[in-house]
Amino acid sequence: MDEAIVRAKITRMLKDSNHVSITQTDAAKCPQCGRIIYPAPGRPDVICDPKFVIEVKTLRPNEKSFPFSRIEDHQRQWLTWFITNPERFSYLALGIIRGHGSFEMLDHLYIVPWQIWLRTEKKIRKYQKSIPFVAGKGFRKELQENNLDIKHLFEQYELNLDMGLISPLVKGELR
Repeated sequence: MDEAIVRAKITRMLKDSNHVSITQTDAAKCPQCGRIIYPAPGRPDVICDPKFVIEVKTLRPNEKSFPFSRIEDHQRQWLTWFITNPERFSYLALGIIRGHGSFEMLDHLYIVPWQIWLRTEKKIRKYQKSIPFVAGKGFRKELQENNLDIKHLFEQYELNLDMGLISPLVKGELR
């Protein structure tokens, strides 16, 4: 399971909320001339309406924390540039994938406003270069004592995967 599965889940949720979204593809063929067209580097994975974009990342089954370096500089630039207009919103979607027997499943999906992500990242970078899913045993004492992890810091941004609730995001209520 990878980002494509999480991206598909988000686009289905948006479609169920009556919103049209465009997803990032590796390349597309021009219907008129047949040339291969490559998307701009770093373009967000999901573009919805003209109002918001979502960059999709995953925490894989064997990982206990998400490295900040996985968000590339050009992706950061797109997300930051997009919100220079106060009518638009940028989000980072973080899918937590866990093993269940012989297969993998999307256990949690967080859609975090980009400004919130940046503030959180700055706070955690004082201690390390990644954010744990749960700051338990084996993580720095400061992270454990202050609940500086995905599960606690982004609890309000977790989507209900069973119900497909994405309406606060679409309405721009998550800022």
